[in-house]
Amino acid sequence: MDGMKLSIVIPIYNEEAILEQEVERIILDMKNIISEIPYELVLVENGSHDKTRTIAEVLQRRYTQIRVMHLPDAGYGPALKRGLLEARGEFVVLFNIDFWDVKFIRKAFALEKERNLDMVVGSKTMEGAEDTRPFVRRLITKTFNGLLRFVFGFHGTDTHGMKLLRRDKMLPIIEQCKTEREIFDTEFVMRAQHAGLATEEIPVVCEEKRKTTYHIAKRIPRTAKDLLVLFFSLRFLQFNRIRMVALFAGTAVFLFSALWGFPDSPSPWFDEGVNLGIAKTFVEDGVYSLRLAPGEYVDNRPLMISTNYPMLGWIIMAFKLFGVGLAQAQVVMILVLVAYLIVSSFVVYKWYGAKYVSWSVALIATFLPFYGHGMSGGLGEVAGLVYFLIALLLLRKEKWWGIILCGVFLGLTAATKVFYLLALGAVGFSEIVLAIKRKHTPWKRWGLLALGAALPLIVWLRTLLPNGFSGESIQSAVGYYQNPYNVERVIGANIVRFVTETTPVHFALLAGTFFIMVILAARKSAVRQTEFIMTLFFLLNTIFFVRTVGWYRYLFPAHLLALTFFPVALDQVVAGVKQSKLRVAGVSCVLAALVVVQGVHLSRERFSRVYYNPAPRELAAGIDLGLGPTMDIFIFDHPELFFLLKNRQARQYLHMNPYVAFGEDIFSTGQLPKYIVSGEPDRNAYLMEYKEQFEANYARVKQYDAYVLFEKRESTPAPGRGHANGGGK
Repeated sequence: MDGMKLSIVIPIYNEEAILEQEVERIILDMKNIISEIPYELVLVENGSHDKTRTIAEVLQRRYTQIRVMHLPDAGYGPALKRGLLEARGEFVVLFNIDFWDVKFIRKAFALEKERNLDMVVGSKTMEGAEDTRPFVRRLITKTFNGLLRFVFGFHGTDTHGMKLLRRDKMLPIIEQCKTEREIFDTEFVMRAQHAGLATEEIPVVCEEKRKTTYHIAKRIPRTAKDLLVLFFSLRFLQFNRIRMVALFAGTAVFLFSALWGFPDSPSPWFDEGVNLGIAKTFVEDGVYSLRLAPGEYVDNRPLMISTNYPMLGWIIMAFKLFGVGLAQAQVVMILVLVAYLIVSSFVVYKWYGAKYVSWSVALIATFLPFYGHGMSGGLGEVAGLVYFLIALLLLRKEKWWGIILCGVFLGLTAATKVFYLLALGAVGFSEIVLAIKRKHTPWKRWGLLALGAALPLIVWLRTLLPNGFSGESIQSAVGYYQNPYNVERVIGANIVRFVTETTPVHFALLAGTFFIMVILAARKSAVRQTEFIMTLFFLLNTIFFVRTVGWYRYLFPAHLLALTFFPVALDQVVAGVKQSKLRVAGVSCVLAALVVVQGVHLSRERFSRVYYNPAPRELAAGIDLGLGPTMDIFIFDHPELFFLLKNRQARQYLHMNPYVAFGEDIFSTGQLPKYIVSGEPDRNAYLMEYKEQFEANYARVKQYDAYVLFEKRESTPAPGRGHANGGGK
């Protein structure tokens, strides 16, 4: 049998009813359709308890092409594996006794010869295929294949059924397989794909030749177990030891850093207090705004709502289900961080491969701002990136529903924070550039993207402008977001910070490496659309940052994305190093050093007052307990404390910036409260404007951390002059 061209392997188990007739039909079709190819027919009987073994042995004596093997125990996987390992042909075809087609062999050989393939898979579900099985079995097949694509990143449409394999390429793959039952051939198709073997699919006709022996209730637990084994085998065991250490260390650091000091780490500050206050107001009062006093809310929402419903909606849901509180909000924020780790890891894996995932996780987990900005109550930077990455995953979908879904996530991205309109612009610009390059305008695609994005954006605008759209309201909102702090001559100073301060320098190195990767890819005309979009986003985010007051939170989204893809970028930049071991060692050393540096910074600063401060929650609890839930109290510029108070009679006044304020002008109206809480008065613009009246009317009672409690004196002077403010009702 030396020099055998083809081996046909068929596992058989309790097939006495159809075995003889199907084998004879295969031999007849081989003679009539591809008689020029020498072949053997390998029947692998496994644990049958009917006459299958006897019939197989009779067939072996009758036909010289047939070889029969026996396994003592039933098992589809072991039977396939034994047949593949024992096959003598240069190529191996896998058939099931109830699902075979000799015409498939001819088509598969023609395709293999044309394209030099290692494996050809017969697909029951791809376009052009015909599957006549009952609906339930077809649904199971499609569901299973969808699961493989979503969880494992499988690129095909089917794994189970007829296949043509180049035996010398498949033997090493088969030896690695871990599963032993129904999904054995699924595993080696997946492993072949992961190993980079040349594989293609062709459509086939699938007819049921006997009543199925498929017992779904029995197979689901076994299949679930095998899928779990396959998941860990494919996703984790392919990492080398260094990557495994990085992955598990990063996960451990993340869990500790996210849960330490709960729920006061980090404690809410001004912006967080506004966001959480909006969620609280909606749950308690049914008004999507910020409560300033009983029955009074901010009217000018565009100047107050910067993080919107794609983030606040999850907090509102938590408040509805579990009650209003800081702990409930913090659980949501931790889950958002987990979502980012999962989605970003899947994106890195999907686009670039598993070897980068562990380093990406380790870098993110040791990045202090990931917790500072990501866990601060209601801030939407990380949530926006989650929606953005999902949109980029869906960007190249060709079916109409995939394009619309991509648009929906782009709309959710932009609706999360006004800042993320930059991401929408980056995607739109990339689509135009791609259309120019291809000399084709995809109007239908653009229409579907716009349709998908429209709904979340309409909801977003409706939350900001509940009384309808007007040119004046939109113009004031645009002007506010263009320069919310009305700062001038900051661009030069902010640019200098990119070479003098650690955070912008860190970002510049990460983003710079990504830019170099894109430039190198552009020289080979191999730039992905997603890489082009992220490059634009980095540039737009940097421009946005240098035009602002210079808080690093404004640079954080691009910073986190650059960090996520830094392992990929670094490896691609040094790809020209010819010695692969030297390249791997160098990249690993750089990434490990960066993880260590970030980890040291994290360990030093994670427990500082900026990141851990129980004072607001403790003070709010003390005020509620000591002064009672109905005491007349007024909060100046501490919306986080206003959120934490259970007192529904409390009032507040907010300076959103030096030029926009919301709340009652108490010294003009004369409605002076019994108690006032603020920071140090000399740092509060409103209290300093009414310094004389304030000092005459109020005495300092207690200071707790940055908060000062003042009590109204028994005799008070008349109120002073009026004071203009942004107002709210």
